[in-house]
Amino acid sequence: MNDAERFEQIFLSQVTRPGADKLLEWLKSTDFFTAPASTRFHGAYPGGLVKHSLNVYYALLGNFNLRGLYSPQTQTIVALLHDVGKANYYAGEYPDYTVKDQIPMGHGEKSVYLVMKHMELTDDEALAIRWHMGAYDDAFRGGSRALNAAMERTPLVLELHYADMIATAYRLELSDLPPRYRAQAEAQLAGRGKKRGDTVTAAARVAAMSGLKFDSRGEYEYYVGTVAPKVGRGEIVKWEAHPCFLLFPAGEYNGVKLRSVQYTADFRLTYADGTVEIVEVKSKFVRRMQRDYPVRRRVFLELIARPAGWKFTEIITAEDKEEIKRWRELAEEVSSCGKNG
Repeated sequence: MNDAERFEQIFLSQVTRPGADKLLEWLKSTDFFTAPASTRFHGAYPGGLVKHSLNVYYALLGNFNLRGLYSPQTQTIVALLHDVGKANYYAGEYPDYTVKDQIPMGHGEKSVYLVMKHMELTDDEALAIRWHMGAYDDAFRGGSRALNAAMERTPLVLELHYADMIATAYRLELSDLPPRYRAQAEAQLAGRGKKRGDTVTAAARVAAMSGLKFDSRGEYEYYVGTVAPKVGRGEIVKWEAHPCFLLFPAGEYNGVKLRSVQYTADFRLTYADGTVEIVEVKSKFVRRMQRDYPVRRRVFLELIARPAGWKFTEIITAEDKEEIKRWRELAEEVSSCGKNG
């Protein structure tokens, strides 16, 4: 079963709302099932749009925060249809795609408009699709505070944005491409890896808007690139950011008051097979600054991790002092804007 067939199978089995059949018929009349998801980023190849839409669906399906809050029909609608505004949106052939926007009203807005020409959406569904780009949305970047209000109105907005980020983080599957495109894709990916632009500002905005706290870009990228995709695929069944472990309780010895000693990791991950993994994401700079870290780590490993049979992974990043400082300033700035907006 190819991606187009899988999309249709899921849609028909989950969406029974009046007009759904007309909407699917319209999608088939467009290039939705053969179009790319972007011109040069995620899914920038034939069929990338439908594959990305399916990946968003899989990611949202594995979201434990939404269970019991929204029906399978609503989750299917927002995931599979969030990017229908990209139907008949691109021109050219792989890998030289260009944009030919025939209805220039905004990315999320256009998807809502096109869906509702055929099928009604609930308010929550419309808000989620409208704002699925989160802090990357042009309106938000232009100063709009409507995103904050939408997130307060319904958790579906943030969770769909999460799922979209997770799906975007999935790597291009070269094996899915026709042979004549594969060499071009490999060259494209190799060239893309050499040009890592400064995206700290955008990443910090998304991280802050998510409501989760990431002390560094390294932590955020590990979450988006590793934790979230594994949650979406069901490999990780529970995760916790910055879990704190008590190494020694507060006490007293010969009249000397002793403070409690704690160890805080970056992530605690519980896998479907019961394996627990503790992950530390640290830059070389932070390791040098936290001179007691090696001691606290050793105590934690000997007193807690080893007896429990937990895995321990340490990831060292190349972030320097200025990058970490800038990340925290940007995260605080966006967080403050959200509170005051």
